Amino acid sequence: MASHDRQTSQAGVSSLQKSLALISEIQSEFHLESLLPQISALSRALPERQVVNVAVVGRFKAGKSSFLNQIVGREVLPVDVLPATSVITQISYGPIDRALVRFLDGRVEEVSIGRLPEFVTETDNPENVKKVAVVDVELASLAAFSTVRFVDTPGLGSVFSETTKTSLEWLPDIGAAVVALTVDPPLAESDLRLLRDVMRFTPEIIILLTKVDQVEIEHAQVVESFIAGEIRKRLGRDIPIYPYSTKPGYEHLRTSLLAYLVDRVVSHHEERTEEILAHKLDTLVAECRDYLALAETAAEVDESARAELIQLTRREQGNLDQVRRAMRVLARDLERRAHDKLAEDYSQSFRAALGSVTSSFDRESSTWRGHLGKTSEAFQQWADGALRRAMGEVLPSGEEFLAPVLTEAEGHFRRAVRGFQDRLAVAIETALGTRFSGATFRAEIEPPSFPDIRIDKTFDIPLDMAWFLVPMPIFRRLIYRRLRSQLPWEVEKNLIRLSGQWSEAAARSIAGMARQAEEFMDHEVATVIDLATATEDKRARVKAALEKLDTAKFVSDT
Repeated sequence: MASHDRQTSQAGVSSLQKSLALISEIQSEFHLESLLPQISALSRALPERQVVNVAVVGRFKAGKSSFLNQIVGREVLPVDVLPATSVITQISYGPIDRALVRFLDGRVEEVSIGRLPEFVTETDNPENVKKVAVVDVELASLAAFSTVRFVDTPGLGSVFSETTKTSLEWLPDIGAAVVALTVDPPLAESDLRLLRDVMRFTPEIIILLTKVDQVEIEHAQVVESFIAGEIRKRLGRDIPIYPYSTKPGYEHLRTSLLAYLVDRVVSHHEERTEEILAHKLDTLVAECRDYLALAETAAEVDESARAELIQLTRREQGNLDQVRRAMRVLARDLERRAHDKLAEDYSQSFRAALGSVTSSFDRESSTWRGHLGKTSEAFQQWADGALRRAMGEVLPSGEEFLAPVLTEAEGHFRRAVRGFQDRLAVAIETALGTRFSGATFRAEIEPPSFPDIRIDKTFDIPLDMAWFLVPMPIFRRLIYRRLRSQLPWEVEKNLIRLSGQWSEAAARSIAGMARQAEEFMDHEVATVIDLATATEDKRARVKAALEKLDTAKFVSDT
């Protein structure tokens, strides 16, 4: 039996390798660049078939890190901190506890688990200035999950993180996905977008409904039913939903979820792996076939039909100038709306941020000792950290404020592209008598950078230089009052800077989406013209490619 399983597995690998080879050949021959990420992901999956990548994705503060920490039995990933950088963290079984930091230049550094925040948080590694590619964490406590690699992908699940290059490139590598949704708010448009993306690359998806301890049981059940219904209606499938909380009293929920993971991913590892690989291959074959189908139809009609198609396509290409002008007007209007909304909503954040910083000052200032110079230095160091934490608490609200505006913008641009594609499809049907849907356009949204926190000098230069003349026992209370009085200005100044950075990020995102839409439509026109320009040689090549695709399959024991 074991010998049969090994033979079957080897046959599956061999068939996958052959399928990949011929799809790569087709991709290269017909310049189908959009297929490259999926081809690369399948190539990487072959030598790692014994390990399933379980990606934990979702919005910031959705409870992903807390979930992973509970899985591994210790606080490995930092929680309640600023959003992570674009660094992917992989957690798997290893005989000893260790963390391997892999840099973009190829260097590998082994560090202690406790130093992980230095490389994966925005606080210690802002905008990934340390050039970390990925961090591999190995833990002896994960022996029960030896066939699983848990992956924290901070660039997936946030409306502002969709262009995080590392995460987007890793997306095709997903084996199974745990998508974290909060019970309040339960389901956003960005969550549905993420689910659509994940579904392209794996059939093995569960929803982790977090923070159910914050609502009544009846409310959590209503939310669960709502999410299930929306996913069924919007995505056309059922996805298992598991309510979850890290709080005491919810052990039965955690037990149920772990039992599911063990059953689906660990105990039946070979079957799940085959299902996942087959799903990825099927997706790849279908996308490849769509491109070739147009070329095949164009090759089978007479020259006059192809000439008509090219003429109609170029006419639509000429109409793109009008579409571009309309999108640019729309982009300017959306940028103004985003700016106005930020100015309104961030003014409401001042009180909360100031309260947080002031409370921290009242606690910490009592520990400062020494002369004025030391006190001033202690204040500067504290203020930098306190303001960063306060801005970090406010930072997610920017996404909350702007997400609806940017999601609306993406919808406008997507509909503009879809309208163009529909007109192009009519031209193709008129000339060739066949329908062509075209590739799916999805605009990417640029993330903002974390603000550059700055504080003014505590005192003027002459006073700083004369610190030794200030009798602290007498003036300490007065000096602390002076320091405390600076806090509102420092908070307001950095909030204004943060708001400005969000506004700039929103403007870049909207302009970027407009540019992507224009480039996509130009590319669609060029692709149609290239595929429609058929010769007898191309006709034979297309037919041969389609015949090769018919042989692309993944062999399993079923």
